[in-house]
Amino acid sequence: MNKRIIVSAVIQKWNHVLIGRKAKWQPPYPDVWHTLGWWIDDLAKWLLLLTSKDYDNSYFHDELKREIQEEAHISIWNIENICPKFRWIPREAITKNKHWVEMHYIFLEYLCDYSIGNEKPWDDIVQLQRIQHDDLKNISLTPPSLEMYKELWWIKNTL
Repeated sequence: MNKRIIVSAVIQKWNHVLIGRKAKWQPPYPDVWHTLGWWIDDLAKWLLLLTSKDYDNSYFHDELKREIQEEAHISIWNIENICPKFRWIPREAITKNKHWVEMHYIFLEYLCDYSIGNEKPWDDIVQLQRIQHDDLKNISLTPPSLEMYKELWWIKNTL
């Protein structure tokens, strides 16, 4: 099974987070709300960084900045990996990619702050929305995003 490393940004501004929704026909996770991000092309680079567990480095930060500029037309700053503050290892999921082939995803999730820009969806994102942390529980999120927001305690676990 193929693997992909995904850098994703939890873009905060006050008590809001910026999320994006993909089209109904666009996997993975079509027609639900996503933490913004994309996969990294440089296989050799990300293998080296993953084996060293160096998740907070300039390569991943630069890839994340580039992708957020592309997907949302904004800049981010104050970037910090969720590992190891909220979890020890990166999140993983298996789901179908945009070609409907099963893919093993490894998510490098970063807390960051909204810097500047006029939000505008592009690429595979059809809609952007700023949502309060407390309202995340009321929308349809990808399974990895839902799990992450629960770990951040922005969505309370219910019995």
